[in-house]
Amino acid sequence: MKYMLILSVMLATLPAAAQGGFQTVIPDKSINLQVTPDTLWVEGHWIALDKQSTLSGPSVSTISCDRHSGECDEQQANITVMDNAFSLSADVIEYKIERWTTKEVVASNVAGICKVRNVLKFDLEAKRVFSLQTLSEPVDEKLPQMSKDACKKIGMNLELKASTMWAKQ
Repeated sequence: MKYMLILSVMLATLPAAAQGGFQTVIPDKSINLQVTPDTLWVEGHWIALDKQSTLSGPSVSTISCDRHSGECDEQQANITVMDNAFSLSADVIEYKIERWTTKEVVASNVAGICKVRNVLKFDLEAKRVFSLQTLSEPVDEKLPQMSKDACKKIGMNLELKASTMWAKQ
């Protein structure tokens, strides 16, 4: 959990052009969002919707939701680029479904020492998927200064685009 907080902060705060020097080979296109009355499935790569959300390398996810269990699972792989080095990480993140209508599915979780609220929003009409990250409550003043500073940098707005390939710039 602590590692994911550090990785999330790094992904949110490292300046990078075209995701850490990687450029998509296939232009961003719409996702293949598959939905039934009780299940949802999608895969793709995340793109930043604002400057604060710039990713330090490619980030891909496969997300599946089950209405009966009330959960969504995101299987995620990330490349974090720092100068001429990179790390590759994989993770599975669980979300609780808050709302499931004919127009949208919303799922969220709160995790880490910063109490980060991660939200997945599936716009079923527009066939778009968003990942939003904010603090769910004020930062605990009892945390060490380094942790407080990291918590203040939390906040991402991403959109999932279709799977692609990348070329190193």
